Amino acid sequence: MKKFILILLTAIALFVSCEEEVSIKADFTEQYILNCILSADTTFQTAYLSKSFDVPGYGADTYDGDPFIEDAQIVLFDGHETHFFHQAAIDSLPGFNFNFPITYYYLDDYQPQPRSEVAIRAELPNGEVLTSNQRIVEYKFTYLPFFRAAFPPRDTSVHDLRFNSYNYFEPFYFIPKMVIPYENTEDGLGIRNVEVPLDYVLKNNIQKPIYPGIMKTVDFSYKRKILDMVMKNLSEGDNLKARYKVYASRMSMLMLNDNLAAYYSAQNYINDNFSIVVSKPEYSNIEGGRGIFGSYSNVTGKVTITAEYIQSFGYQIGR
Repeated sequence: MKKFILILLTAIALFVSCEEEVSIKADFTEQYILNCILSADTTFQTAYLSKSFDVPGYGADTYDGDPFIEDAQIVLFDGHETHFFHQAAIDSLPGFNFNFPITYYYLDDYQPQPRSEVAIRAELPNGEVLTSNQRIVEYKFTYLPFFRAAFPPRDTSVHDLRFNSYNYFEPFYFIPKMVIPYENTEDGLGIRNVEVPLDYVLKNNIQKPIYPGIMKTVDFSYKRKILDMVMKNLSEGDNLKARYKVYASRMSMLMLNDNLAAYYSAQNYINDNFSIVVSKPEYSNIEGGRGIFGSYSNVTGKVTITAEYIQSFGYQIGR
């Protein structure tokens, strides 16, 4: 949940700011921002209300006011019931250096139904109204065939670790993530996870990992040579390979609806580290203001790493 509180606050950081940094400053118009990302996995939901602000010059960090809005009424409609958010506050989080608590709104007894239509309405103390609607992601999967994979594949004619399940997730989007848990049995740090990239690119004479981005269709693969590199790097510089244990890897599919996928894509464009950005794309699906109203779910499973493959690197098999 903390991860997605950070996502919400990142959205706030995008929308709550001074006007674009251009040579001639445009006239400032105050706008209101509603951010709410519903979790299909839990019954605890959060929303944030804030306002844009202006500062002398161009440094947003010089603002010393409170952009978060208190005493608003936020309501969810799911076609069957009306759900009223409660107000609360938390201390500032790393990267958000406000000198006061952050106001937020929450539901502690609501889990959206898969593929249902949900609407949100926020009425501010000054009478301004922000609204939006969305279709909730699917999250009750009964069969995920790609979670039954093993590496190396039992079919020796297949070299890479391939995942595909065409149209299974229609009409939603997803971000896959594969991690390999391991531990050095003598350093006392316990089990750690290393994420497996799809590939590496050479940048400034350094191999930079490329991880899976947002996808529409389940059709991708991890190359054998990349998996080999990840496994070798677990004990890089250490000749005592036998003190390392490797466990069954985990595959997760972070499911996003179209609204959240559009926002994520805009953020990824800004932060891809390979582009020269001359303008910042912005996505909003809030009527009467700006912000994001979306939903997500995280589906997980195991991918077996065969004993023979683990032992080929000199490692032990984790149980």
